[in-house]
Amino acid sequence: MDIDQEIKSLRKELAEVKEFARQTRGLVGPFGVPMPDGSMLTQTIHGLIYYIDPTDTIMAPQMMVYRQWEAELSSLIDMLLYDATTFVDVGANFGYFTCLGAKRLAGRPGASVLAIEPNPHLVKLLRRNSEINWSLAPIRVIEAAAGEEPGNVTLFVPHEHGANGGLTSRAKSDKHKVPMVKIDDIIDEGQSVDVMKIDVEGHELRVLKGAESVIGRSPNIKIIVEWSPGQMREAGISHTDVSDFMQKGGLTPFLARKTISEPISWEKLNNLGYDNILFQKSPEL
Repeated sequence: MDIDQEIKSLRKELAEVKEFARQTRGLVGPFGVPMPDGSMLTQTIHGLIYYIDPTDTIMAPQMMVYRQWEAELSSLIDMLLYDATTFVDVGANFGYFTCLGAKRLAGRPGASVLAIEPNPHLVKLLRRNSEINWSLAPIRVIEAAAGEEPGNVTLFVPHEHGANGGLTSRAKSDKHKVPMVKIDDIIDEGQSVDVMKIDVEGHELRVLKGAESVIGRSPNIKIIVEWSPGQMREAGISHTDVSDFMQKGGLTPFLARKTISEPISWEKLNNLGYDNILFQKSPEL
């Protein structure tokens, strides 16, 4: 076969691939089935099924129209769990990342997922989603907020924005008295963690301080944090204190991206607005 024929053959194959991709993309359209209890049943492009709250105006539209949540972060967590066995999801919501991680870890000896969520409404969905996606690694659900010390706190859940419930007082919100746990107290002594995702509406530092022992004894830990200086400020926390905690713990920051995460200096991090940040003990991914 001469070069012209090879080029023609490659073009034909490329056209076929493009057509297949077009047809496949056409199947990934809006999807949501109303359930008798008022929830909505959705199926993601990852092959997972979720009960969601259709009144939530943040996550529900993404789940029904695009059939996933935070595409870049979904791909990153899947990649980070490639050779992992333990995943801790702090601020698990209805279990999107919990189940995604548990699917990745399924079948591995000793694999487990710990999901921590204080919102009682979301915990019900989280438990149901952990059960309906039956072929997963074991999932342990803790119905509580995570913090620096155990106790009881007030959870504020904004109307129509259930995904953004937090410990910072907000107008037009429902209030729930919930327990607070310290991660160091609920993970067995000596057990390490491979990947931890923290999304707690600005209270990340308190979660980190409550997990200091676990982080210290986990040499390969990777921590994904929703980096929002504005939310941290509302929670009475300085984002530079989060940086200091991570730096003293020997962790290196990266911009959390879909495939190759980009390293970022501490100075740039402290001047950064909203983003997802990956911290790990190795200076290289």
